[in-house]
Amino acid sequence: MTSKHKRILIVDAEEAIRKLLHQKLSKEGYLCQEASNADEALSMIEDNPPALAILDIKMPGKLGTELLPEIKASYPDTAVIMASAVADTRTAVQCMKPLVSWVLASAASALSVMFWDTLAPF
Repeated sequence: MTSKHKRILIVDAEEAIRKLLHQKLSKEGYLCQEASNADEALSMIEDNPPALAILDIKMPGKLGTELLPEIKASYPDTAVIMASAVADTRTAVQCMKPLVSWVLASAASALSVMFWDTLAPF
């Protein structure tokens, strides 16, 4: 399977962000799934771990920063990108502690840059 056919799980409470990322990544050939919260994401990951999970940091219920170590502990081969509209250095450092793959300063930058070249390694 080439990198263009690997699965990506998009986890964000905002449906518009999930749909936009899903649409853009699907057009590039990635197989995408969406989850609106951490519990839904964990259920999907247990069924079939993705190559990449894109997690919103601030979500209702369990935060992305709480979900991150759970994913890395149980699924160490799943790469993780943390996304947030809040540029907070403390939160960025907290995300890097469990060796997150990338930290994006904001969801807006993720949407404008669309990080296609950086997805190739996973």
